[in-house]
Amino acid sequence: MQAAFLELAGATIQKSAAGADDAREIPYTFFSFAERLEENASMERETAKRWFISGNVQGVGFRFFAQNKARELGLSGWTRNLEDGRVEVYAAGPAAKLSDFASALHLGPRMADVRRVEERDDKLERHRGFSIR
Repeated sequence: MQAAFLELAGATIQKSAAGADDAREIPYTFFSFAERLEENASMERETAKRWFISGNVQGVGFRFFAQNKARELGLSGWTRNLEDGRVEVYAAGPAAKLSDFASALHLGPRMADVRRVEERDDKLERHRGFSIR
């Protein structure tokens, strides 16, 4: 009789024969492989958007607001102030979360006065997290 114990977090299988005192850990790559497949599938469903926000949006915490909201939604990308007074935002992630993010950008932080939001589809770029430039 054999017992097999699956440890999902460590992605290992511990196998031991009945009556045997030695237990061996064997690397088990199925779950890491399955996770990679799921990650690749979700990456295919990801899209990217770029927004240009006009109004009183600089000096009122808009970039920090965008960064916090993006992190909350699990989006990657960046935001920066432009010389013409607008804020530019790039984000990548699932379409539904980008839609929620766009809604937040239309509102902005409490001190902002968002007058116009221009939205464009953009090419997918890989970023770690969401940064302020």
